[in-house]
Amino acid sequence: MPASKDGDVQTDKTDGRKFITIKIASNGRVAYCRIYLKTTNHRLARRRARALEGIENPEEARRIVTYLASAKTPGQEQDRLAELTDTMPTIPSLSHDEARKELEGIVCDFGD
Repeated sequence: MPASKDGDVQTDKTDGRKFITIKIASNGRVAYCRIYLKTTNHRLARRRARALEGIENPEEARRIVTYLASAKTPGQEQDRLAELTDTMPTIPSLSHDEARKELEGIVCDFGD
């Protein structure tokens, strides 16, 4: 059964795993293939599903999910997701003191 919207995350009722459906063509007929996202966390599943937007090959989609799921830390997975979706990686925020020192370094180079 396809998702209500292409790429929506669904939950398998037997074990709670998250998956999406990809539309594939089979002998001129429309068919759908389940791609399991290797997680039960809905937020993490939506992130992984975002990397699969526009993918029509189930083998390529499974390879991408395996690549994302093999990350050791959440930060590493975010960097891999940014790499796959051509978005900028996340930048850690600075404390007030660090931001002030960085701004002083930029402004004070030109004189007092």
